[in-house]
Amino acid sequence: MNIKVISLLSLVSLLLISVVLHANNIADKAIVVRLSNLKSKASFTAPTIKQVKLGYQVSIVSKQGAWVQVQGIQDASRGWLRSYQLRSNVSAKSLQLAQNKSSESNGLADLSRSTSALLGTSKKKKSGSSVVATIGIRGLSEQELKQAKPNPVEFKKMQSYASNKKLVAQFAQQTKLQVAK
Repeated sequence: MNIKVISLLSLVSLLLISVVLHANNIADKAIVVRLSNLKSKASFTAPTIKQVKLGYQVSIVSKQGAWVQVQGIQDASRGWLRSYQLRSNVSAKSLQLAQNKSSESNGLADLSRSTSALLGTSKKKKSGSSVVATIGIRGLSEQELKQAKPNPVEFKKMQSYASNKKLVAQFAQQTKLQVAK
């Protein structure tokens, strides 16, 4: 092969490797978006290792359901946080910008908005209010989801909670609810 072609292929390979390594580095980082208890195990009842503050920077070690095992970047503390307590896919520069913004702000809401803006995920409606994303994780593992089976008794119970127009109208009348305009 021609030396130029080999050099070009080597350069492209190095570029691709650096992009992949950079993407992995970003994906492994997160920022804590609320005052949180770092737990020794993935459980609410597990002992608290320490309390971590808004803006605490972590590396993601592993995930288990709605729990994320993290290690502090500054102090190497290792433990578990709930996924909603973290904002992941944040570069070091974005982490620093968000942390600087949080020190000038009114807390979690401002930090979350500033981090969302840094990540390009904040969407404004015409009224000026922000669209807020939420998560709904029950904590089932992939294996538990694969092994799940229907439960007719629980399904029937769930159906008993269903409403209809008549029940809604009765409730609205009893509680004197009015249509918002």
